[in-house]
Amino acid sequence: DLRSLPLDEALRFFLSLFRLPGEAQQIARVIETFAARYAACHAAGALSRADTVYVLCYSLIMLNVDAHSPRIPEAAKMTSDQFVSNNRGIDDGADLPRELLEQLYSSVVAREVKIEQREFIESSAQGWLLKHGGRGGCCGVCCAWRTARRYFILSNSVLYYFNAPDDALPLGLVPLEDIAAAPVRGPCSG
Repeated sequence: DLRSLPLDEALRFFLSLFRLPGEAQQIARVIETFAARYAACHAAGALSRADTVYVLCYSLIMLNVDAHSPRIPEAAKMTSDQFVSNNRGIDDGADLPRELLEQLYSSVVAREVKIEQREFIESSAQGWLLKHGGRGGCCGVCCAWRTARRYFILSNSVLYYFNAPDDALPLGLVPLEDIAAAPVRGPCSG
């Protein structure tokens, strides 16, 4: 639910969940899907058009790189006025409110948008679990899968797993939509 989040925070949350693909067309589809959802959640506001949100998301990503790259000298970094100017006419030929653009600029410059951040994973449950995966098993006879001890965080309908509780990046995730779970006892469950 993106209704309560300003665009920069929604984009931070969205990009924190996964690593963007490397291909430009795939990135465009991912951002296009996000923009459509964000616009639908803000149908009564200034950012109600998916195309506007799409362009503004790319603009924020470019601003983020500009503002936080050590390779760009301070004197060459984009100013608030330049950011506002770069986004003129993106709302179906109209300008977005200057205050909105300045707020987005200030937020992104003050706090970098990072991809795959654990800080956005809100835990409803967490702890150590045994994860089955890969071939190998404990004895090769009763189990066909290798078991590893992983630290899990359950957040909404996603189970994230890590090597250790203080790891910043998950090793992977398991979507849990339309999944039923039950305890299983087997010959190797001790």
